[in-house]
Amino acid sequence: MDEDEKKRIQHRTANKKAWQREQIAKHGYFIIENGPNAGQRCTYVGSQKGHDTSKAREAAYQAAQDAKIRWMEESKGVQWVRAQIAKGKSRALILEEFNELHKQNPENYSTREGKPLSKGVLSKWCREMNPLAV
Repeated sequence: MDEDEKKRIQHRTANKKAWQREQIAKHGYFIIENGPNAGQRCTYVGSQKGHDTSKAREAAYQAAQDAKIRWMEESKGVQWVRAQIAKGKSRALILEEFNELHKQNPENYSTREGKPLSKGVLSKWCREMNPLAV
């Protein structure tokens, strides 16, 4: 999904929520248009007042953390960085060599976003590595 499409979706969503708020202000409700509750009246926009969303937020956070850990374990680039740190190479040299490898093979040697390695990301990876495993 490119940036323009993302902005269009955000704009449509904002317009729909504004329309829903307008309908609630006028009539006290709006009619749900899509989904399993289509045709029913709704008196709120978003989550119901007093509705606990903490479990959903926690599950989303945990899923994101699991995906990050899985990516770190499977990434050839992260494994390569671990090996270089275990050899005792300097971070500047690791950064330079990694970015050369990124130019040759960006699928395997890149950050999670597919970009070249930066000092900040390298520091973060080093902090997150288990010192006993390196």
